[in-house]
Amino acid sequence: MRHLTSSLPALVLSAAAALAALVVAAPSGAADRPGQSLSIERCQGTMQIRGRGYVNIRVAPGALTFVDQSPSDGFSPTVGGVPRGKLFATSGREITAILLGGRYRVSMRGFVSISARGDGLVQLMPDPGSTCDVRVGDVPRPVSPGEPVRIGFGGVLDGSSAASAPAPSGDTRDGNRN
Repeated sequence: MRHLTSSLPALVLSAAAALAALVVAAPSGAADRPGQSLSIERCQGTMQIRGRGYVNIRVAPGALTFVDQSPSDGFSPTVGGVPRGKLFATSGREITAILLGGRYRVSMRGFVSISARGDGLVQLMPDPGSTCDVRVGDVPRPVSPGEPVRIGFGGVLDGSSAASAPAPSGDTRDGNRN
C-alpha cells in the first residue's frame, strides 16, 4: 500500500503530460469539426440562424422570433431571463435570448450580436453602411454591407459545406424549411 501512495503523484503527473501531448498534437483541421463557435458583433441588418447547441443573442434595438425545434429535450429558451415555450416573438430596445442546448431557429432584425457553439448556418443581410465583425472559430469572415451571405459553423445541419459563399436571391437550399 505504501508503494502505491508514493507513486500516485508521479502517476498523476504522467497522465497530465500525456493529456497535454494529445492537446498539442491535435490536427490543424480541428477547428472545422462539429462544435465550432460563431461570433457576430454589432451587425445591423436582418439575420436568420438555425443550429444545434448553445446560442446567446442580443438585439438592441430590434425584433426577434425564436423557435425551439426540440422542445422536449429539457432545454428551453430564455428571453429577457424568462423561460419561454417553443415559439416566441418580441421587439424592443434590448432583447436577450439564450438557449443552452438543442435545436433552434431564430430570425432577427436590428443591431445584432450572436455567440453560438455547436453546428449551424447563419444567413446575414447587413444593412448598407453596416460593419459586421463575424468569426467562425478564430477565423474572421468578410461580410460586405448590403450583400447576403451564408456562413456555416461546426457541422452544417443540412450536410452542405460550411462555406461562406454569398447566397443567391431566393435560394432555399439551406434547408430553412419547417
